[in-house]
Amino acid sequence: IALSGLLALGRRHGRTLVALLASPQVGWGLLALGSSQAAAGIGTVVLLATSVVGLGAMTAALIVGGMLTADDEPEGAGPAPFGLASRPLNLFAWCVGGATALGVPFFGGFVARHLITSGALSGTKLGIPLLGLAWLGDALFAVALVRATVLAFKADPDDDDAEAEETATKRPSSTIAELLELPGVALALVAVALGIFPQTFLNMGVLFATD
Repeated sequence: IALSGLLALGRRHGRTLVALLASPQVGWGLLALGSSQAAAGIGTVVLLATSVVGLGAMTAALIVGGMLTADDEPEGAGPAPFGLASRPLNLFAWCVGGATALGVPFFGGFVARHLITSGALSGTKLGIPLLGLAWLGDALFAVALVRATVLAFKADPDDDDAEAEETATKRPSSTIAELLELPGVALALVAVALGIFPQTFLNMGVLFATD
């Protein structure tokens, strides 16, 4: 987790960040299983669900934004290529997905990390420094994601480039484009719901799946 966060500090491309962000999910799961605590076991099941919706929302945002292509992929900030104004719904899906995968408070991923942390603190003494490294890795990743995404909140990241400005003004805002954003937005809303109503999520299936 810590190494992934450290590597992410030098990356800006969305595909690379999502790939690196998948590795910490595995690390948190191994930390939970290694603690052999009931709370951490429940946290592992929550982690699986929140990782799917978090990383899924980010990937969907990259695809709709045109950042994942078969050819050379464009440079950009988060899910938006440089020179094109960010679409609010797509940026929402990317940001919520990242916050969920990182376990930011009030999002679904935080529930998993809270349960895993409780289990690790109740386990062996070795779990405490490992837990500190895990949270350090998430903190580094948060810095990396903010650094890679912040320019997407500007209307035109390349406002010194006349050609990029012209491209941004000609970008279509069609109903089809808005429909393509719906899968990512839906996953992001599920991620928010998991953070707001964790007890409902636990009672509906997590405890059964853990058993």
